[in-house]
Amino acid sequence: MIGFCYGWLPVAVGFYLQREGFVPAVHGVALPIAFSIFNVILVNEFPDYPADRAVGKRNLVVRLGRERASRVYLLVALLTGASLLGTSWWLGVGKGLLAFALLLAALAFGGAGSWSGGGGGGGGALRGFAPSPLG
Repeated sequence: MIGFCYGWLPVAVGFYLQREGFVPAVHGVALPIAFSIFNVILVNEFPDYPADRAVGKRNLVVRLGRERASRVYLLVALLTGASLLGTSWWLGVGKGLLAFALLLAALAFGGAGSWSGGGGGGGGALRGFAPSPLG
């Protein structure tokens, strides 16, 4: 719901208000934004996990647990990169944006371990909040 309301909807409505109509490209452009917004909300639930669980909140991280929620985060990060690549290819955007999308996808995949305290050589920004989805 959050990805829809804060990802696709603003893009589609903004386009509609300016052009007074839709084109299929609006959906492709809105997908990476929707996935990114979902992940922003999801990652912000990790630090609150102990308190949310203690008071009975039922957000996604509490429902899934830290490990499964971190895997959802990784999957959605990969979907973000894939949808950016797919949209770039579909719209015929230049090689520069495709290279940028590949870089983002590589960072999302390669950084997943370091974000959660696993491999990747990072400082573990989510250390203590989520196990590494990569092992």
